[in-house]
Amino acid sequence: DTLLLLLKSLPLGCYFNIYEFGSHYESFFLESVEYTQTTMQTALKKVKSMKADMGGTEILPPLQNIYSKPCLPSHPRQVMQSLQFALQPVGRDIAIKWNIPAGITVNPVSPPVNMLFNLQRVIQYFQLTDQ
Repeated sequence: DTLLLLLKSLPLGCYFNIYEFGSHYESFFLESVEYTQTTMQTALKKVKSMKADMGGTEILPPLQNIYSKPCLPSHPRQVMQSLQFALQPVGRDIAIKWNIPAGITVNPVSPPVNMLFNLQRVIQYFQLTDQ
């Protein structure tokens, strides 16, 4: 719904393209196209048939593709994201519970982790001291 609203509110004469991404990416058009009634209708049909089935959340490759292309003269580049669930954490409110003998204290050496995203790894360091 957000993408449809965004697409319908673009000003006539601007240039646009839409990228789907996941473990790979695809663009609606080979390059940015002028926003006309025809290109809007083409994009609307594609948006309505989109499914969240591309696997992963790899946003860097499409951004690299977008920024590797030159800007059109007098048309500044703007990247807008409609990411519904792409950047939702897969783990939240992470806590480590220790079962240690009395007299031992645990001091974190690295900052705490509150969220994990898909394919993200975390290493935590702690110092155990005897009082």
